[in-house]
Parts: sequence; structure tokens; C-alpha cells
Amino acid sequence: MLSQKPWRAEAVIQLVASVFACLCLGVLTAALLRQAGVAAFKSPDSFANILAATLSFQGAAWVLILIFLKQHDVNCAMRT
Repeated sequence: MLSQKPWRAEAVIQLVASVFACLCLGVLTAALLRQAGVAAFKSPDSFANILAATLSFQGAAWVLILIFLKQHDVNCAMRT
């Protein structure tokens, strides 16, 4: 049996769209830095590109999920 979720579908769609927007912004920023000739972003496989992609997706997702859960008063503590 599935438990009731305290959030609406629109809020979940907004969360997913926000994570996607952060990812797009991070990729765009890395591309602009590569075009500007910043040494750390010269190669697509460089550490700076990988770090930017990771933080713009996973970092943003963690922050946005915490905000989403706080807005919906979801307690993250484990229940016994």
C-alpha cells in the first residue's frame, strides 16, 4: 500500500524543471568559459568541466530537493 504524498503534481514538475534549468545553466556557463579560452575548460574531459556538470546537476538537485521537502513540511527523520 502506498502512503499519501503531501505534494501536488505541479510542484513536482516545477522541481524537475528547476533541476533541468540549473543543469542547462551549468553547461552553458562551461561552454562560455571554454569559448573565452579559460585554461581549465579547454578540454571537454577536463576536471573543471566535470566539476561544473556535477555541481550544476547533483548539487542543484540536493539543494532544490531540500527546499521542496521543507516547503511541504516533510519530516526526513526516520520513524521507528
